[in-house]
Amino acid sequence: MKKLGYLFSAFAMVAFIACSSEDVVNTKDEASLLTKQSISFTPLSKGSTRSQVVNSIADISSFRVVGLWKNGYKVADLSKTSGSDNFSKLYIKGENIAYSSLTAITAGTAYGNFGDNTPKGLEIVNNSGFNYKNSSDVQYWPFLATLDETTNKPTAYSCMPLDFRAITPANTDVDLTTTTVVTGTYNTPAVADMVDICYAEALNKTNADAPVKLQFHHIFSQVLFRAKKSSNYQVDIKKVAIGGVSKSGSHTDMADFANPTTWGTTAVANAGDIFNGYGSASYFTVPEQAESEKPAKLTPDGQELLLIPQNITKWAHDGTTKATESKQGYIAITYRYKKTGDANWATASETGADTDGFVTTYFPLEAKWKSGKKYTYSLLFGGATDPQKDPDPENPDPGTGDDNPGGYDDDGGVKAPSVAITFSADVDTWTESDVDVKF
Repeated sequence: MKKLGYLFSAFAMVAFIACSSEDVVNTKDEASLLTKQSISFTPLSKGSTRSQVVNSIADISSFRVVGLWKNGYKVADLSKTSGSDNFSKLYIKGENIAYSSLTAITAGTAYGNFGDNTPKGLEIVNNSGFNYKNSSDVQYWPFLATLDETTNKPTAYSCMPLDFRAITPANTDVDLTTTTVVTGTYNTPAVADMVDICYAEALNKTNADAPVKLQFHHIFSQVLFRAKKSSNYQVDIKKVAIGGVSKSGSHTDMADFANPTTWGTTAVANAGDIFNGYGSASYFTVPEQAESEKPAKLTPDGQELLLIPQNITKWAHDGTTKATESKQGYIAITYRYKKTGDANWATASETGADTDGFVTTYFPLEAKWKSGKKYTYSLLFGGATDPQKDPDPENPDPGTGDDNPGGYDDDGGVKAPSVAITFSADVDTWTESDVDVKF
């Protein structure tokens, strides 16, 4: 017998968690051999980020996918009169078939119509289930046919393997046919415009793997803030910001999202690039909580920071460079406090306090942020504790080693710990990493 392959091109309906029989197109020839089967997908997500934060399948409104040839097949553009009418192109595996029209299929090149459009790939949308945005885009698995030497009719078919890559949201300008997730330079947008970009890869798949499972992974780090106080203080927070972090970079290794060094982050170009984890013209009053409770969420839902994974060098606070000019990591907290029962804000007497008693203090930040991890920085005022803290040695509490719970002025001058602030850092998967900030 001789091995000859027929291409059946096309991509299928994307199922939610399972693919129903109505979602798959199957065609058999006169010998009841499977000749045509649509490619179906199951998108999965392990938890995610924000605006839109992808925390579940329901948060994926669309994604874009490409199918790529695995390796080494050959195609001859020949018509066959025998067998199914579905066969339009002849595929051959191997190098030693002497057809003059034989053309090599290069591993990694787009299969079927998956290489169409700009950016490359086909869009799948969530409309009461996952479906191709355009019904004409449906793609099918490629099969390799075994032909009878005498009748030249197919006697069996085997599916040829494909690699799949997908990204959500679908309009993300990334070339999925390359080995680089973010081509060129990614510039972190303003907080209101941050989007949780998730990537999925399913390699060496055939129809035996149907539906193809696409496990989406976050490519950014998520950062948010919580706050807690001891019962003998009242604390209001007007702003919490992170400065001295890189906002630009590119990712060159799909298989290693978690490693911040695989992101080619640029140096901190502008010391004025800060990201607000909380900011309000009024303020957030830290609520009363039991010691056993987790600190209250300070960052509003949908405003979590989505930042480039990176290694952050902490601000030296040596008196030579202001925190806001250092291009090194720090957390800035604008707050006021008073003891329970006091009429006046204790912070009103501090140098730099505004008319409402709010002052800003700075804490050096050292961290190794990784893709797909959520870093929660909890501000703990007046001896409050975070009972659920899960320490991450790569992300120490801000201020660690300085033994100065009052933080610093912008110019590095020590601030008196009038109300002690401690940090707790935690990681969630989104792996959380909690960091305490103790005041």
